Amino acid sequence: TCVCVCVCVCVFAWSSRQLTHWTLVVLVVYLSFAAMCTWLYGFDEKIEGKTPLLFKVTWVLQNICLSSTMLVFLLYWMLVYTGGPVTVLSCHVHGVNWVMMLIDRFFSEQPAYFMHCYQAQLYALVYFIWSVIQYYGQVDNGSKAGTAIYNATDYGKDPVTNYITFAVILTMLIPGCHATMVLWG
Repeated sequence: TCVCVCVCVCVFAWSSRQLTHWTLVVLVVYLSFAAMCTWLYGFDEKIEGKTPLLFKVTWVLQNICLSSTMLVFLLYWMLVYTGGPVTVLSCHVHGVNWVMMLIDRFFSEQPAYFMHCYQAQLYALVYFIWSVIQYYGQVDNGSKAGTAIYNATDYGKDPVTNYITFAVILTMLIPGCHATMVLWG
């Protein structure tokens, strides 16, 4: 079932350009890996020898999800949402995902360190590079008019402001999100 859900979400997100969908895919993969870790190793008192690769990958995915789910929540409601009716789906992908990570962080025994913030920053950097390629390469933007994924990634209108916004997100907002989530647990 987990594999089926992962494949469906990955296919959906691959065709999508939004950070929200990218983060949803990473979250589903993380939760699937965490479930596998629990299923395979959850009843062992102590794992002898080297830490299994599955644990390491799960830990990296958790570090990315800790910051990125909160980031999606903040960016959507601060930069993207323009008012009007709020759908249940919008609440789920721009809020419930973050609440799930708050709960996961609270009950998880996985350590979370501020120094691992760079993993979420690399994730955001990859998305930023994708948004630049998508914009300047004039990649189809689905049902949305124009080539910008968001107004904040419309590099044709005011590129300097957009680059500054990304720099602030990368150097201040992501570390702030990560610190908040590290301290939460």
